[in-house]
Amino acid sequence: MKKNHLLIIAALLVVVGAVFYYTGFAGGEARRGDVSSKPDAVESAVVDQKQDAAVDANTPVSAVDAAPAVVAAPKREAGALTDALPVGVAQVAGNPLVASVLVDSKRTPDLSPNQVGEFPRVYIKPGQKVSVRLRFPAAEAGARASVSVEDGGFVADKKAAIPLTLDAERVGEFEFTAGMEPGQYRVAVRQGADTRILVLWAEA
Repeated sequence: MKKNHLLIIAALLVVVGAVFYYTGFAGGEARRGDVSSKPDAVESAVVDQKQDAAVDANTPVSAVDAAPAVVAAPKREAGALTDALPVGVAQVAGNPLVASVLVDSKRTPDLSPNQVGEFPRVYIKPGQKVSVRLRFPAAEAGARASVSVEDGGFVADKKAAIPLTLDAERVGEFEFTAGMEPGQYRVAVRQGADTRILVLWAEA
């Protein structure tokens, strides 16, 4: 009888051991499967990123993201004394000033300074003498102004600067002579606290 009990207990131990063994083995396999599955997930994510990058590289840039087109400046007309004049450009703060330049026997249109106080470029020749007419609509008759050269050349009788007294029409006139070298010749016009720059360009 005791022998049968021992056999039954031994059989139960074998069964329990087998259950624990196979359960642990299956769990280990499952855990190993989980670990081995992670590289697959990572690899899949890397592939997805590469595909996204390829799509992005082949996707055309939208009009919003594209760089703005460069707008060419208006070209100077053949024989014109100035560049193409802007339309509707506001004058700088302070007293308005209108300039015109007589080059040989041809006069420029009335010129107004831009927001930084510069007049449109006027084309002349090296060594050429031109007559400049300035009108100060907001100034009083008899008011004083001055002009001075900034890049060589001279005003009036070989002077670097001269005063101007405005006439009854609030106009002052002077002559400017460019240097013999081609390039830019600026003339500063000052009246009160305002300074404007007349730009003359001597073409070779």
